[in-house]
Amino acid sequence: MNPLPKSPVRESRTLGSVGVGLPEKGSPSTRSREKPKEIIVGFFHQANMIGILLISHSRRLADGLGELIQALTNNTLMICRIGGEETLGVDTGMVLQEFEILKTKGCHAVLVFGDLGSAFMAAQTACDLWNDDIMDIRIVDAPFVEESVAAAMVLSTGGGVDQAMESAQEAYQIHKC
Repeated sequence: MNPLPKSPVRESRTLGSVGVGLPEKGSPSTRSREKPKEIIVGFFHQANMIGILLISHSRRLADGLGELIQALTNNTLMICRIGGEETLGVDTGMVLQEFEILKTKGCHAVLVFGDLGSAFMAAQTACDLWNDDIMDIRIVDAPFVEESVAAAMVLSTGGGVDQAMESAQEAYQIHKC
């Protein structure tokens, strides 16, 4: 079985942020559909885009989950990932930087997923400090992998924030055996 071909990814490098999963301009996956000043991501035009922020104590864990979601959704979502690189952990400043990146990319809403309690504390503190009434930020309390995959699948098929939140929270009910 041949693995899916990798498409080039634009990377954003600021204090541990990672690429958001958009193909490079001019790559085979974007050449035929590029339009000036409009990015189509899934079913969302840039002005109505919903971003996903994955917060993990381990950068490798956040990157792996981000790659899984991108593969399952065919690179249709705006995903930022943060996590500790040389030491484990995240902080409020890292989360605020990713909020800014998602805002700059045109997200009107962001679903935030965390792996452990202090990731949620950093996200909540960042939300308290965030001075933007335009971008709707929602912290999702559910299992990290299952919740983010479930929400991403809803978003990639045209669902909204509330539907994605509901799907993510239903991840508590998923039994693996």
